[in-house]
Amino acid sequence: MTSGFLAHLREDILGQPRHLLVLKLTCLFLLFRGYGDEPYLFPFNLFFAMLCMAMLVSPTLLTQRLLWGSLALSLLYLIARHWHFTDNHQYLMLYWFLVCALALSTDRTDELLSWNSRLLLSLAFGLATLWKLLEGEYLNGSFFHIVFLEGHELRGVGGFLGGLLPRTAHENLAIVQYLNLLPPGAVTATLTTTSGVRFVSLLASYFALLIEAGICLSLLCRLAGKPRWLAEASDYLLLIFIVSTFSFAQVTRFASLLAIMGFAQCSQERPRLRLAYIAVYFYVFVSHHVHFHFLRGGFQWAL
Repeated sequence: MTSGFLAHLREDILGQPRHLLVLKLTCLFLLFRGYGDEPYLFPFNLFFAMLCMAMLVSPTLLTQRLLWGSLALSLLYLIARHWHFTDNHQYLMLYWFLVCALALSTDRTDELLSWNSRLLLSLAFGLATLWKLLEGEYLNGSFFHIVFLEGHELRGVGGFLGGLLPRTAHENLAIVQYLNLLPPGAVTATLTTTSGVRFVSLLASYFALLIEAGICLSLLCRLAGKPRWLAEASDYLLLIFIVSTFSFAQVTRFASLLAIMGFAQCSQERPRLRLAYIAVYFYVFVSHHVHFHFLRGGFQWAL
């Protein structure tokens, strides 16, 4: 019975036109995630939620380019008004909603969504790789080193893999929290580390550099149509990146957008990979609420 239900669900998902499913996933993303979490955004998030619910219920509204255009203009207004503290993923949201609006203005919606998603993904990962190389903090591992020692989300991972005792990790966190209460430069402190943490930091840095550069290069090859073997690796690299990165770094809006755009550009001749993008998309939703604690061997549900 379970296998029959799963088979029916698979056929229902893959039987839909790809561009319609992309639009539905995008509406679900904005409905549940909104633009941001700040209190002043409540009226905008409420507007987004009501409009997205109407679009999900009505197939006619879902493909109305004027509604998608209004969403894009709303995002543009928010970014223009608060540009000084706008996150990178919010710019990506604007670009993607603009792509959806423009693609619906033609009779080649699916093709344009696919092509633009590959272009946006390649640009995003290409610029991210370039920034990491220019900053230099990834080449020597110093970025992840300080993140593993003081970062609230990743310190458990770095400590677990690098052999840092839980007590020492909590002491480092307490030092950082205390320093944040003081004026900059008033007091200096040294965090405790290990050679294992340094090695894991360097390993994580080069993993991030290589996989992001690989995604960019493979997607560019896919746009160019050659070489075939590298172009076909783009889906696997992107799926690995989303799962490996956003299982720990809770930047869920960015992860959801990557999953949507990955699905949009995934060939319809690769049904298993399309299902994998859907699974990862909903995994990101769940991982936003479930925070794994490696040092405690359990997990905690966080509302």
